[in-house]
Amino acid sequence: MGARGGGGLKRSTATEGGGIPLGIVSAPANRHDPPLLGPTLDAALTQVKAMPDGVIAHLDAAYDNAPSRAVLEEPGLPVRSPARACPRRSRSVSAGWSSERTPG
Repeated sequence: MGARGGGGLKRSTATEGGGIPLGIVSAPANRHDPPLLGPTLDAALTQVKAMPDGVIAHLDAAYDNAPSRAVLEEPGLPVRSPARACPRRSRSVSAGWSSERTPG
């Protein structure tokens, strides 16, 4: 299929600190990322028996909003977002997080 109207796929992935995927949720490519946070977190938490102390959810700036924070407060995960933690020095230099290496 062509680029327009294609059947693209998006994968929302939660990983542990070393980049190993814990939960993956698939959705159509044209879907916004923040609504996938809850299902992705649920998928990851089913793989983890007990959450270790000191776990922090590192989020992309797109998730820096009240609904996303509410989803993470339910299981008691503190949040760190680059939008708040690492202010940008200039528009040409990104202070964002590098993406995890996952299969796909």
